[in-house]
Amino acid sequence: MTPRAVGRYILYGELASGGMATVHFGRLSGPVGFSRTVAIKRLHPHFAKDPEFVTMFLDEARLCGRIRHPNVVPTLDVVTTQGEIFIVMEYVAGEALSKLLRSAAQKNTSSSRRSNTASCVSAT
Repeated sequence: MTPRAVGRYILYGELASGGMATVHFGRLSGPVGFSRTVAIKRLHPHFAKDPEFVTMFLDEARLCGRIRHPNVVPTLDVVTTQGEIFIVMEYVAGEALSKLLRSAAQKNTSSSRRSNTASCVSAT
């Protein structure tokens, strides 16, 4: 994806996509060279035309903006421009939660197989 300006943010490539929105890597470009890496969640264009989905997306932004917890990514801003809506969040570098959960599930499956095998062997 070609970098694109959205308000005071630069929108770069896609990090993840779901049923309702896509999360992009982004940068806040401030005055005198200040910049900050952010994650920018963009409501899919066909949902941005539906008032019900827009309301849900904005409710999500308002609710997330009120949460203060070390395990929750802070919501920093909401941007609306040219019929699109974006939620700007702090960017956290690392593996995607979905990948970590898959990896943990595979390890649990492997260890439960070993455990079951060990139980069968010790029972005989």
